Amino acid sequence: MPRLMPSADMPTLTSRPSARALGVVFTIAGSLHFARPGMYEAIMPPYLPAHRELVYLSGAAEVAGAI
Repeated sequence: MPRLMPSADMPTLTSRPSARALGVVFTIAGSLHFARPGMYEAIMPPYLPAHRELVYLSGAAEVAGAI
């Protein structure tokens, strides 16, 4: 039967250095969506509406993913 809860000797996802580093990268990238939105708007495809709003939404999603 598979374990549903990690045991004391198993590392959790947040204790791994790679997971922490990825969280830092996501936080920085997500924050840049708010600090420099024009940079992200420039690479958006023209068929998408509301570029600024979508840049902010994706930045919030990246910060949420980091958390």
